[in-house]
Amino acid sequence: MIRIHRFLASAALLALPAAGQQFVVNAGAIVSPNVWSNGVELVDVEKDGDLDIVVANGSTYGAGGAQQQHLFLNNGSGTFVAAHAQLNVANFNAQMVIAEDFDKDGDADLLFSPAGAFPATTMVPRILMNNGLGVFTDESATRLPATTMSSWGVCAGDIDNDLDLDVVFTDGAQGFAGQPSQAKLYLNNGSGFFTNVTATQFPVDIYNAQDVTMFDWEGDFDIDVIISGKGGGSRLYLNNGAGFFTNNSAPVAAVGTGNTYEIEWGDLDADGDLDGMVQSISGVNEGWSRNNGLAAATNTTFPAPNGNDDNELAGVDFDNDGDLDVFVGSLAGGATGQERLYRNDPGAVFVNQNSAIQAGGDSTLDFAFGDLNGDCRYDMYTAQGESGSFIDKIYFNNGPMDTVRPSFLRKETPGAIGATTTTFRVMVQDAIQDDGKARNYSVTYAWATSGSAPSQGVGTAFHQGGGMWVVKVPTPAGTTGVCVQWTARDQCNNSSVTVASVGAISSFVDLGLGLAGSSGTPVLTGSGTVSAGNNLTFNMSGFAPGAPGILVVGALYSPLPLCGGGAIVPSFPHSPTFPFFADGAGAASKVVTWPAGLFGCTSVYLQAGVLDAGSCAGFSLTNGLRVTQP
Repeated sequence: MIRIHRFLASAALLALPAAGQQFVVNAGAIVSPNVWSNGVELVDVEKDGDLDIVVANGSTYGAGGAQQQHLFLNNGSGTFVAAHAQLNVANFNAQMVIAEDFDKDGDADLLFSPAGAFPATTMVPRILMNNGLGVFTDESATRLPATTMSSWGVCAGDIDNDLDLDVVFTDGAQGFAGQPSQAKLYLNNGSGFFTNVTATQFPVDIYNAQDVTMFDWEGDFDIDVIISGKGGGSRLYLNNGAGFFTNNSAPVAAVGTGNTYEIEWGDLDADGDLDGMVQSISGVNEGWSRNNGLAAATNTTFPAPNGNDDNELAGVDFDNDGDLDVFVGSLAGGATGQERLYRNDPGAVFVNQNSAIQAGGDSTLDFAFGDLNGDCRYDMYTAQGESGSFIDKIYFNNGPMDTVRPSFLRKETPGAIGATTTTFRVMVQDAIQDDGKARNYSVTYAWATSGSAPSQGVGTAFHQGGGMWVVKVPTPAGTTGVCVQWTARDQCNNSSVTVASVGAISSFVDLGLGLAGSSGTPVLTGSGTVSAGNNLTFNMSGFAPGAPGILVVGALYSPLPLCGGGAIVPSFPHSPTFPFFADGAGAASKVVTWPAGLFGCTSVYLQAGVLDAGSCAGFSLTNGLRVTQP
């Protein structure tokens, strides 16, 4: 995120990398025009599996001429080609850009906050909709309110729990001094069309805001809003769960000073809540702020060298030890303009390790981290502006590969089964914590219900903001139990699993279907305790006597209609099979050992069939059977 200062530094030649430096500039990776860049986002715009670069450009604190916005496409190995024309937007002064799927069509759209002379600005935000191939259309006039603003910050989050992303803009920050003004809350209708609901759902608070972040502050699993800036201290707006906010700023009133352009939030002390990485926590010194819930946060200044008036921070686990270290973007520029790094040691003790980053360069107004060249190391892109030659840079990371699993900071276990749906949420943190930036991991789920109408499902969870993910499980009347198995997996295939449940989950559930044969529709039942190493018995009856058959086990429930009945495990070549022969009474039995190493809420699906000339398909099938480990 970007926060501008009036500090002017002379340009200098970029220093050569020192031996052993982990982050080294690769001058050939990108050809960056000499333009004042305020913000950057790393995101896969054309869904080809690599990270592209979107740069928000402005000039002279929003008072200069309109600028072209930039898009650089990754060739897959970390070199980039300019594709600015694919943005299809007229030149304007941009302050920040975020990438999110606002219309829920499966691709990343772009939302820019504008810079302009406050309060007489004519600037409005821009929203660019992606066609799925990285080609955008400016649909600002139809999708966004015609509200002018000068905004240093924008953030997205699902404030009303309706599974779409709403947004908050700061306002009034043109020029170095900024101007107190009212933040703006825009509500998404689910299709990417926004309504300004500031007057009815957000507190009146005229505050000189620079930065906005959305996450769950106090652990009640809704999205709160934190704003910081030049107003002194910070603002905390607590959500009532339905998207209506109250000002409850006491816990963060001492977080930041009158020149706080940026606060990033991540769990720095391994206690499951998000702490602040604060620019200007004391004077112009950087530091961190321990989240104490609704009690006042506790501030700690980072060690020297410190004390520069900078703009940008991010939490990144650069040393692969499982905690977040803190990077600071240097505004100093020139030969002394080295980005700074504070290593997080056990107990949240921070140690300066600037030596890991190649020194020198322009003033940095924003940066972003991601694996740009596919080596499972998180590289750094810096957006340069305000002083120097305005040449953005890519620093490739030569350090350890990411081998650390994402962390589940906390999970929601509902107190009761809902009348129609039951909501489950988790909060996740991985190696990069930088608000407004694309995530380097995803979260999937598998759920199962028991009761009069049992059901099951798998999919990708919805990210509500601030690392919080949600799934709403259908639970109609008669549901007696629900479980959800969550999997968080990063782009380097490191994964973690956790389970939440409410009520009682049946180990064996009849899923119906089947296919009648000469003796009617066969029946499959199961018995035993579903846990590691236990033997489960599966009894089958109703087959043609003496017929050969197989019992098939599948990992997915995939119903396939067939002759008035149906199969649930159609992919026989890819499923474990257990052959048998029906006895003279048309019955059979199989004993299967439940494997070790499975997590709770793991379900498998079974169906048995035999050759049967009396069936329309030449074989008969039992009902489907779901087996779930509680």
